[in-house]
Amino acid sequence: MTLLGHSWGAQLALLYALEHSERLDGLVYVSGTGIDQNATWHPEYERNLREALGPGSGRWEALSRRDRTDAEDREMSVLQWSADFTERDRALEHADRMATPWFGVNFECNKILSAEGRRRWGTPERGFLRS
Repeated sequence: MTLLGHSWGAQLALLYALEHSERLDGLVYVSGTGIDQNATWHPEYERNLREALGPGSGRWEALSRRDRTDAEDREMSVLQWSADFTERDRALEHADRMATPWFGVNFECNKILSAEGRRRWGTPERGFLRS
C-alpha cells in the first residue's frame, strides 16, 4: 500500500514507514515536522505563522496562552488554520468552513502525543536519529 499522512498524521505515517517499510510501496508525507527531536524548525515555523496571521496574530497569541471557552477554542483554531491558505483575502473564510460544524480539538491529547513523540524520536529503540 501507499500510506498518506498529513500534519500529525504525517508523523504517524513516517513512524509506521520506518518500522514497517516492507509493508509499504510508498509514503506521501504532507506538512509533517520530520524527526528532528530538537525541533530546530520550530522558531522559523512560529515566525512564518505570525506573519501569515497578520493582524490576527495578537489575538491568536492571547488565546493560545490561556484557558479558553469552546467558542474561543474554535476562534483560535480558525485563526491558526487560516495561515495555511495562500489566498490570504479569503483565508479566514476557508478556515471557518473547516471548523463548521465545530467538533472541537482535544488540546490535552495533542499535548500528550507531542510529548510522547519528543520522548520517542531518536531513541535507540526507534533505531533512527541517534546522536
